[in-house]
Amino acid sequence: MNEKEWAVRLQPYQQTVDELKVKLRGMRPEFNLAGIQTPVEFVTGRVKTVDAIEEKMVRRHIEDDRLEKDMEDLAGVRIMTQFTDDIYKVVDLLRQRKDMTIWKNVIM
Repeated sequence: MNEKEWAVRLQPYQQTVDELKVKLRGMRPEFNLAGIQTPVEFVTGRVKTVDAIEEKMVRRHIEDDRLEKDMEDLAGVRIMTQFTDDIYKVVDLLRQRKDMTIWKNVIM
């Protein structure tokens, strides 16, 4: 697959990451306006690089037509909180949103 084909294939993932970052970062001012300490410290997100995708495909024997099904980390968003208790507040807030669905909850 050439560079342009990869760009087209990964574009929906980049668009989703960008949209989620905007929505999640938008939670901060909502809390500030309400006079409440925000549980969201900062938000990052990324789409895996083509080199990393290709390397993982080889390492895990993932066929091109199975990429979206067999590679769960093509894109990701990370929400950082200042305090551990804030993690659960953020998860509860996300569960209440009608415009998002939590697929995987990873608390480390």
